[in-house]
Amino acid sequence: MLLLVTVLAANPAAARVVSGSYTGDGSTNRPITGLGFRPAVVIVKGDLPETGMIRTDIYLSGYSRQICAPGLEITDGIQDFTADGFTVDQGVEVNSTGVVYHWVALSTDPGTLNTGFYWGDGAAGRWVTGIGFQPEVVLVIRRTGAPVQFRTADMQTDYSTSFEAVGL
Repeated sequence: MLLLVTVLAANPAAARVVSGSYTGDGSTNRPITGLGFRPAVVIVKGDLPETGMIRTDIYLSGYSRQICAPGLEITDGIQDFTADGFTVDQGVEVNSTGVVYHWVALSTDPGTLNTGFYWGDGAAGRWVTGIGFQPEVVLVIRRTGAPVQFRTADMQTDYSTSFEAVGL
């Protein structure tokens, strides 16, 4: 299984992070611009009971992934990144007519954010190396079938959690 990993450095103040919102219009290939940089990670969540979407710069063009269960890769979500933003398609998770969507975009400035991937082998206690700095936050994104996992430097050893709303 392929796992995508996004890590944020211990100095997130140096990272370029912007956020905003837009009202869905149901169109295909809708540009969201004005970020001031080409993003490496974009998360979009609408004001509706659908799961949020995430896309990283190592995804194939046209693909993004649901953050919570069922955790599927879809082709009508966050389509691609541009020099100044990103494009969304007509999927309900990112561009349903009249729904307000909120987004956050992050850049890959050296020493602040890194994206990459590894092939999972099912073994516990696996180290992922080559990041280039000590991360403050790590997101682990399986290709399909599971919520996105995250871990912060403040969490207890050998602990991570998901974005899934369990038991609420």
